[in-house]
Amino acid sequence: MKKHMFIVLILLAAIQSVPAQDIFQQKLYAPELVLKYRDEAGLSSDQVEKIKTLYNGVLTGYNNKKWDLDAAMVKLEQLIAVPNVDTKAANAQLEKCLALETEIKKMRLSMLISIKNLLTPSQQSKLDAHKDEPIPESAITTSLNDNQRVVVRVRPGPEAGSTKPLYVIVRGDTRKTADDMPADINPDDIESIEVLKGESATSVYGKWGENGVIIVKLKKKTP
Repeated sequence: MKKHMFIVLILLAAIQSVPAQDIFQQKLYAPELVLKYRDEAGLSSDQVEKIKTLYNGVLTGYNNKKWDLDAAMVKLEQLIAVPNVDTKAANAQLEKCLALETEIKKMRLSMLISIKNLLTPSQQSKLDAHKDEPIPESAITTSLNDNQRVVVRVRPGPEAGSTKPLYVIVRGDTRKTADDMPADINPDDIESIEVLKGESATSVYGKWGENGVIIVKLKKKTP
């Protein structure tokens, strides 16, 4: 499974040009950073409320696209995991992944630009002093060129120290859990893929869902 995941990364890297340093993060301002140092930068209450509104307005759409991208990446990995890969299907799925990634980056870029345009040059200068501070992993604006789908792909399972999500394979009334996507699943048998994160995962699967849950629903077998 790790080998197939690596192949996915190679495919994506081959058509992406990602600089070593995220120029967007260096030139723009994440809402987490701006709101943390609002007093030091001298933001008005009106600026604070506008930035909160911008962030909250993007959050739902971002999460929806991110979950769709995670599921699309799972499907891509399934397509290239079989002994004889359908090149046309794999390329089509890769295009879906890249299209979703582009939409996510555009959403983030638009929000970051809007936030910067709300700040005065003096405020931007004061915030620049904190640009090298790490931003929480949960932030949706940490980087415009990060590969967050990979984080979901290798997140931990229930065992201590692991970095895998929990896989739930569903066929009819049968539901099985696994630490990895079973290699013998035929992509044509997949009916749908759902990705759960955070409270939506732990509320159903407890500690087993702490690092995300990928639910793969298979088509019912015909008699």
